[in-house]
Amino acid sequence: MSLYFAAGPNQLKLDSYNAAGVQASITHPNVPAGEWHYLSITFDRTAANSGTLTLYVDGFPAGSATGVGMAVNQTRSMVIGGHADNASNLTRWLDGRLDDVMIAGAVLSRAELRQLATMGTAHFLGLADTDTINITVTGVNSAPGIIPPADVGMNTGVASAALPFTVSDAESEHRVLTVTGSSSNTALIPNAGIVISGPAAAWASADIGTVGAAGTTTEDHGTFLISGGGAGIGAAGDEFRYVSQDMTGDGELVCRVASLDYVNQNSRAGLMIRDGTAANAPFAMIAITAGEGVQYASRLTAGATAVSAAPVNFIAAPVWLRLVRNGNGMAGYYAADVNGTPGVWQSAGSDSALALPASVKAGLAVTSFVDASLTTAVVDNVGGSLKTGGERTVMLTPAAGQTGTAVITLRASDGALSTPATFMAAVGINTPPTITSAANITVVSGQTPAAFTVTLGDLHTAASSLLFTSSSSNVLLLPNNRIVVTGSGAQRTVQLRPVP
Repeated sequence: MSLYFAAGPNQLKLDSYNAAGVQASITHPNVPAGEWHYLSITFDRTAANSGTLTLYVDGFPAGSATGVGMAVNQTRSMVIGGHADNASNLTRWLDGRLDDVMIAGAVLSRAELRQLATMGTAHFLGLADTDTINITVTGVNSAPGIIPPADVGMNTGVASAALPFTVSDAESEHRVLTVTGSSSNTALIPNAGIVISGPAAAWASADIGTVGAAGTTTEDHGTFLISGGGAGIGAAGDEFRYVSQDMTGDGELVCRVASLDYVNQNSRAGLMIRDGTAANAPFAMIAITAGEGVQYASRLTAGATAVSAAPVNFIAAPVWLRLVRNGNGMAGYYAADVNGTPGVWQSAGSDSALALPASVKAGLAVTSFVDASLTTAVVDNVGGSLKTGGERTVMLTPAAGQTGTAVITLRASDGALSTPATFMAAVGINTPPTITSAANITVVSGQTPAAFTVTLGDLHTAASSLLFTSSSSNVLLLPNNRIVVTGSGAQRTVQLRPVP
């Protein structure tokens, strides 16, 4: 029996041999070289010298072969990290590293293999010891952070739209920060005309349905530690832990599930949009499971059994999830975690006729699929339509009949330290548009340089309505008609085509 990378990209192969050659072969086509993966091989005897051979990758079954002959009393040595073409010599060696190698004396269950893949072999079926250390952390308060709105243009006597900005703090929860505003020109925009919103409502956290073990939720700066029990999500009635907010209309939810404990292969954590908190309510959900990959599921009508899309196997936490609502349409996506950022988004399932009301519950759902047991998920990078408390808005109302400019100062405070940030408001006056400058270009004679992009902006005029023109100082070398501008909105692309 040999486990090796075949002569194709990322193709892991397990071959079993008899006297005539290869008798069974299992191939997994997508195991990228240069990454750590946990590989397991089981042989389950069904007769004296034959049985079922199965290959697992990261705790997921990659394939199996039945009726594989294997003489269990063979005397030839087992080789790990090499290949023997005959009984006495190793002729090929692994050019790499092995870790957590274990030989079990019995066929492990899928749950045990999944636990090995996520927890390692250090104390599996072996001995362990514990000790206690005390850690004292002395904190130093740092000032809050604040990102102000962009500069804004306004018509005389007309209030602005709600301008979004964000506040943050390393020690205090974002939602407890206070924000005040002031104007440099109170005759134009009085301080009383600066209205700042409060934080979004706090998260609601509760068990849905009749769970056998009560769940818990802890939040710290947008990172959630959620423990959920329940028999699962998808039957006529659901049982799980739900951490939610109210959401109205279309929107999208985003999060990263950093980790998920294995209680059952269907234990899951993810994003949900739901018509209230009744156990049989319609919903849509995208979730990572403990042993079945990523899966999208939905219940179209109250009390119906949910329908699940085919799971996307060989995906495990950490993973990014995204759930999008557009009218009666729902779509679930997942992305690999690339150093704390999402990779390419991939579809996991969708619906086109999930008729939820305008106002819904949206948030994070966790269930163990084992009613009296809890599974725990760590969820962070929550965003999109979900609010963690740092999202605020400011609305400006200018004095009647006044024109001019004012610098608006917003100041975020944690009660001890504060941080200011400013932006400009122009009322009733036309300010020049802005344009990013392009770097100088050197071109080899007879060649066309690569196109470049410039960014346009204006306080009063939409970028799509701005007129963009170009001209050359040397029309013999670069005629004006050989400056080609394409695009609309804020981004315009410029292609220079000098005379050959």
